[in-house]
Amino acid sequence: MSTSSWPPMLQELAATIGREPALVLAEEIGGVSKYIPTKATASHELAKLVGVERMAVLCEVYGGVHLTIPRGVNLDPAKPQIKELLGKMSGRKIAQKLGVSERYVRKVANEAPKPQQSMLPGL
Repeated sequence: MSTSSWPPMLQELAATIGREPALVLAEEIGGVSKYIPTKATASHELAKLVGVERMAVLCEVYGGVHLTIPRGVNLDPAKPQIKELLGKMSGRKIAQKLGVSERYVRKVANEAPKPQQSMLPGL
């Protein structure tokens, strides 16, 4: 799976510490700002998640700053394909074809864009 559909910061993390560790960070602590210390320690939360060696790389590159790690909610490359196939085949067939659950297909199908409120004339 390519990282090209990932948020830019997550792509950067993947290039810095590897794809799997970046995904672990996104899953475990994504969506919040996290202070990256200047020195790696085995007892730190980051070291427990990605290992001391990779934490040391994080400290070298990002040490001393607060880093907001993306949650990675846009990592699913199947979502656009699901939207394209909706109405053309059943949810069950879409799930089988793309290797996702029927529940996920229903979830994507139920994601409707919020309607924009139109301006009232004369206001």
